Amino acid sequence: MDPNLRNQETRLEGLAGGQLKQLQAAELILLEEFINVCDEMGLVYYVLFGTLLGAVRHRGFIPWDDDIDVAMPRKDYDILRGSGDRFAPPLFLQTPENDRGACPRFMSLRNSGTTYVRNGMISGLTGYGHMGCGIDILPLDGAPSGRAADITRNLADKIHKLRVKRAAVEQGQWGRFPMWKKLLSFPGLFSPFSYKALTDMYHRVCSIESKRIESKSIEGQRSRYYIIPVMRDRILLEKIWFKDRVSLDFEHLRIAAPAGYADIIRALYGGAVTPPAEEQTPKHTAVFYPNIPYATYMRRYTDIFADLSDNTVLLFGAGGVMKSYMRQFRRRRKPAAVFDNDPAKWGKTIHGIYVRPPECLYEYPEARIIITSLYHAEIGRQLENMGLNNYFVFVDGWEY
Repeated sequence: MDPNLRNQETRLEGLAGGQLKQLQAAELILLEEFINVCDEMGLVYYVLFGTLLGAVRHRGFIPWDDDIDVAMPRKDYDILRGSGDRFAPPLFLQTPENDRGACPRFMSLRNSGTTYVRNGMISGLTGYGHMGCGIDILPLDGAPSGRAADITRNLADKIHKLRVKRAAVEQGQWGRFPMWKKLLSFPGLFSPFSYKALTDMYHRVCSIESKRIESKSIEGQRSRYYIIPVMRDRILLEKIWFKDRVSLDFEHLRIAAPAGYADIIRALYGGAVTPPAEEQTPKHTAVFYPNIPYATYMRRYTDIFADLSDNTVLLFGAGGVMKSYMRQFRRRRKPAAVFDNDPAKWGKTIHGIYVRPPECLYEYPEARIIITSLYHAEIGRQLENMGLNNYFVFVDGWEY
């Protein structure tokens, strides 16, 4: 990966206001295109959560907000879910069906020409999916009561977890999995259902009440609440609040909101009291490249040996991930040295290799540094602060 890419990175942890505006501007472009497609297709949507609160209070983004949330009644959501071709590249409508690597719970509209990687998005279990910046698109499903909503949400969550395990099995070669990955994905190995079948089941469970209401056999029965079972949080909103839509300002756009937005805000936020100053920060820790395709960024994780030739390999991280690396590559790519931040490990040997302190990395100016640690994001920042940009990341569980 070109080390100069680091100069174009925006890191959302402790982000300055001007940098956050770059991400918000990129998300606004996606929101505008989403609205255009919904209008062309006659689909109903509403802004929700922080986006709704921002529209009401600020006529735009909450100053420290870093994402956009929209919601659609299940019928409209499913129509859009099958209409990804309405968005021209570099836009991509990510769905639970078409991105097994991410195994998302719901849809997102993403920009392939950008990179937005939140902490935890890179999983050794399923690999990685689309990581362009995006806006979240949530389905509104029905429920007659809070108890029914809880049952639906809990069952959907169990199916989703099995989806992830099945995705891991279908993506990789079971015999080459490290033991931790075998243990975590074991239920997926013996699942009688494929990832596709589990995803279809996931949608059916989430929408079971919505489909029942649409059926002629129980015409006239009504579900009192909208729920969002694709989210792990308990969301219970009165349907009457969504009966009509109103138009609100959001930055330079006009967006659709539920007419009962005041009741929704009270239900979600208890009156939406402004948080204290120390909490007025982006809620996600992430890196953001506004002009770098995520596929280019991810080469740091996927191409750890690309163009290596005879260069020396150094490992940073002397824990369990390093041991997994050595099991796979101790013959092909044996490291010259291992480095770690823990002074208690310095001078000791692991697999016959001495563990050294980080400052000794300067002795190897042409070496390839491969991070072998669960804390790869933090170590990456440490290396950048040391002026060492030629590093890659080994992800335990991926196949190289």
